[in-house]
Amino acid sequence: MRSSPRIFWAYDMDKIAFVGAYMPHDRLLLTRPDKPYKTWQELVEYARTHPGEVAIGHGASQEGLEVVKAAGIKEGVSFNQVMYKSGGPASADLLGDHIDVCDLGTGRLPGRPQGGPDHHRQPGHG
Repeated sequence: MRSSPRIFWAYDMDKIAFVGAYMPHDRLLLTRPDKPYKTWQELVEYARTHPGEVAIGHGASQEGLEVVKAAGIKEGVSFNQVMYKSGGPASADLLGDHIDVCDLGTGRLPGRPQGGPDHHRQPGHG
C-alpha cells in the first residue's frame, strides 16, 4: 500500500494571515456575435440544454479554467475546457468558430487599439 507524501512547511501556517492581493487579474469570457447567448445566464441555459457541446478555450490560464469549471459546477452544467499556450491561438480558434467561448485576460482583448487607452480596466487597477 502506497502512503501519501508528507508535506513539511517552512513556516508555521497558523501564524500566517492573508492581508491582500497586490495584482488584480481581470478575466473576460468572449464569444462570437452569431452565438445564441450574450450573457453568462444565457450561456448556462444553452449548456444545460446542449450538454457536452459548449467548448471554452483558455489562453494559458489555469486560474481561468478553474474559475469557469467551478462556476459551471455551481450552475449544474459542464463545459469542454480547452487549454491553449497563449491567448493568441485561443482568440484565433474563437474567431474561426473552433471553440464557442474564449476566456482571456484583459491584456489579450482582441481588437484593442495598440497604444490606446485602457477603457476596459477599472479605475485604480493600472
